[in-house]
Amino acid sequence: MDWILVIQSYICAALVVAGQSFWKIGLRDSAVGTLDNIKSWTHLISSKWMILGTILYLVATILWILLLKKYPLGVAYSLIIGFALFNSVFVSLVFLKESITGYQLAGLALLMISIFMIAGNK
Repeated sequence: MDWILVIQSYICAALVVAGQSFWKIGLRDSAVGTLDNIKSWTHLISSKWMILGTILYLVATILWILLLKKYPLGVAYSLIIGFALFNSVFVSLVFLKESITGYQLAGLALLMISIFMIAGNK
């Protein structure tokens, strides 16, 4: 198993999920109702949550480019998507107080098995 690939993929996925989570918080905490005018968009994109989310997304993109240079697309993409799904469920449960069903939890367990099968068969 290529642990460097696994760790880099996890970090990249964690940055993507963190960035998107900050965007969700920015949307939730924003005082704008609808985004149908320039003032609403200006207020939204200038919020600290949206800016922080964008910075994390940019860092994740740089890491993604470095991963693509070194590893096959199918392997790197599979790992990042798998870890992103895992991380997004974790963030939604712990920080956003959203719920998950037992069926979804079983799917997440299968996903983690798949991740290690993909990483171990590089």
